[in-house]
Amino acid sequence: MLVPALCLVLTVYTELRIVNKTGGILYCNANTGVEYVACSACVSMGERNRCMGASAKNQLITNIKNTVWGWKKLIGRKFNERVVQNEIPHFTYEVVESKDGAIGIQVCYLEVALIATIFRL
Repeated sequence: MLVPALCLVLTVYTELRIVNKTGGILYCNANTGVEYVACSACVSMGERNRCMGASAKNQLITNIKNTVWGWKKLIGRKFNERVVQNEIPHFTYEVVESKDGAIGIQVCYLEVALIATIFRL
């Protein structure tokens, strides 16, 4: 049976529900009602799919320009900040200035070149 990735629901220990959603993985505790979104530290954009986590780390060798890692340290910062400018040479992907001075990451996803914000990853 094929289930679309955006609506896949798994039950773990009968208390914790994990829902794969756009923008991260939503964890819901059925007993406490606590919900939070976990974002992977490594995301790989491919010609036909997007990988997160360990499978994205495997793409670092074959898809180095479209595998984004280490981006969490850029959250909440502007492109022109000194900290950001010092980090840019260490990344293997293209970091550019997007509209309103925010940080943009240039990737090719589904064979379309785009500038993604950190929150869109």
